[in-house]
Amino acid sequence: MTPDSNAIEEFFQRSNIPFESRGLFYLCQIDERYFYYSYQTGKWRLKGNRVWLTSENLTDFIQQTRHYSPTQPQPHSTSNPQQFNNKISPLTTISKTNSHPYPLRDYQVQLIQDIYQHWKNGQTKVLAQLPTGAGKTICFAAIASEFACRGEKVIILAHREELVLQAADKLRTVTNTEVGIIKAKYKPNYSLTVQVASVLSLVRRQSVIDKVGLIIIDEAHHSTAKTYRQIIERYPSAYQLGVTATPIRLDGVGFRDLFDELVCGLSIQELIQQKFLSRFRLYADPKPMTTQGVRMAQGDFSVKGLEKANNLIQLSGQLIESYLRQARGKRCLVFAINIKHSMMIADRYNQAGIPAKHLDGTTPDASRRDILEQFRRGDILVLTNCQLFDEGLDIPALEAVQVAKPTKSLTKWLQMVGRVLRPQEGKDYAVILDHTKNWAIHGLPTRERVWTLDGVEDNNKTQPKRHSHGIVTEEEITVAETDTPLTHIDETFEEPTPPLSPTPSPPSPPPQKLDVFAKILGSSPHSSPSPELSQWEKNYYYLLAEQRENDYSLGWIYYQLKEVNPPLSIWQKYGQLRGYHPKWANHQFEALNPPSPLSPEILQQIWQLALQDLPLLSQSLFNIHSRLSALDTPWATVSISSKTLLKVFHSREYEIVSALTRVFQHPIRVQFFVDPSVCPPRRILNRPPVDNNKEFDF
Repeated sequence: MTPDSNAIEEFFQRSNIPFESRGLFYLCQIDERYFYYSYQTGKWRLKGNRVWLTSENLTDFIQQTRHYSPTQPQPHSTSNPQQFNNKISPLTTISKTNSHPYPLRDYQVQLIQDIYQHWKNGQTKVLAQLPTGAGKTICFAAIASEFACRGEKVIILAHREELVLQAADKLRTVTNTEVGIIKAKYKPNYSLTVQVASVLSLVRRQSVIDKVGLIIIDEAHHSTAKTYRQIIERYPSAYQLGVTATPIRLDGVGFRDLFDELVCGLSIQELIQQKFLSRFRLYADPKPMTTQGVRMAQGDFSVKGLEKANNLIQLSGQLIESYLRQARGKRCLVFAINIKHSMMIADRYNQAGIPAKHLDGTTPDASRRDILEQFRRGDILVLTNCQLFDEGLDIPALEAVQVAKPTKSLTKWLQMVGRVLRPQEGKDYAVILDHTKNWAIHGLPTRERVWTLDGVEDNNKTQPKRHSHGIVTEEEITVAETDTPLTHIDETFEEPTPPLSPTPSPPSPPPQKLDVFAKILGSSPHSSPSPELSQWEKNYYYLLAEQRENDYSLGWIYYQLKEVNPPLSIWQKYGQLRGYHPKWANHQFEALNPPSPLSPEILQQIWQLALQDLPLLSQSLFNIHSRLSALDTPWATVSISSKTLLKVFHSREYEIVSALTRVFQHPIRVQFFVDPSVCPPRRILNRPPVDNNKEFDF
């Protein structure tokens, strides 16, 4: 008859035998030897020996252990439990001592115990959550080691080579035994107890491993794929453990259909406070990548759409500028939207004298390992990639990440920024450079989130805010008082105060034009007139329709407008919709368009230069009936003499935009308004004014 767990513990205590509960079994020490007792089978065996003892009861077990005792016939005992814990540390992974290569921390021990408890309760499919860098691999390696010591086979599933090799390396160290690798180009050894398998390789090799006791799914948020399910269905009696930092799908849905229970460890904020993760500073680009008009594909922004919507050449230069300002000399990992973008960024870094390399899924394995080793040593400072290191890159010396990849997925955002949070001696804080609006959409990594099998609950009462120097913090949401009428809003949030963007470097115009345009950028107050632009109004109403159709908050419209930088009249319409003070629209427009203090004479010189490349007829029309009245980069305001000519100028808008763009060497937008004072009496072709009362002899 198999004794229950209470009888086992009473026996150990009565016999003064040191023991530990290991979830599904007990570990005890007798004469410097360690024995396992499984209360599933009621059998004992020597640790490291696959032969189970055939004891009928505990007394028989004590008698049989004398056969294995090399020194003393009687059980060795100790009254100090901590002494026992320290003694077993070199032989088992469940240890808090520093003598082991990977000693388990308190929160890791608690996570493992919670997993075992659910298994004991009959919930065989458990999903475990720990933030990136908190030691998920160490935890499941410890569990795999315990199963291996009991003689039960273990399979660890991973979807990428880096994950396979990383798990195999940790398991070899923890178990002190050889670990098999099932993957193309690696020689398999199916007789080994612990196997780390590539999902795509194992799904094609049926019946190579039988009677598996435990299946561990690394990066379990990928486990919805059909290949994972095919492998798991082969072993219906095996325990299942999924591990991930983000237990949600790309669309935010949880995994209740795949797992019985979810076990969560400490949060990122708690791990930073306990110094298990690094502090960080997140800097946001004042002119982030745009997602305006980009379609959705498989729950995220379309890669082709992002490439089309953004000027990748210009963006590559912005990345280098922010790196030099905030992370100069640090090892930096860059996330790009596609391979072309990643290679372009690496080239720009190398041109700037910063050693950089690009990696993607097509890079040969040998080259990839060599580049990663150079990056670890510091020979390469910048490593750009495309969808390669969102997961699995374990380089504690990494000091910065640069995100040039907009995403709707909270999973991808946390995985990317989590790469840099591993602590390292000499790293005071990690640097996160975000050239997207991910920080505004998803919040900082430290935001309080409640993970469940149904998804993530965000009960946070803070919002991210970008300060004038670029750094982003989470601040408590406050209610602003106003005298304006209130508007009914279903769901909204307070827009952050517009940042005081650093003055950008002046463009590099042709040398012969430098004296005319040296004063273009400035900061004095200026109010541009409200133009009559029907196309802008149409675009604004399209945004309103999309917001209502998708049930977005009105704050979503605010960020869309910031991307396209509309004229003042559109900001006024939005301010009226929200019930803001009339001056709010002026503030928004002026924050995005630093006004210039250019005199009318300089503006007229600029206008003449812009028009000189146009056809003669257009030059004559524009000279007589228009003038450049304001230049608020990137907006140029053109005054027109009469409302009748407004349609004519709208039809020639492309010519004017092209002419101004050629002059300034960067895109310029044009807005028109009517000003009758533009057209004073002029002499045409140097002829005297016509006197209609004078008689002429023809």
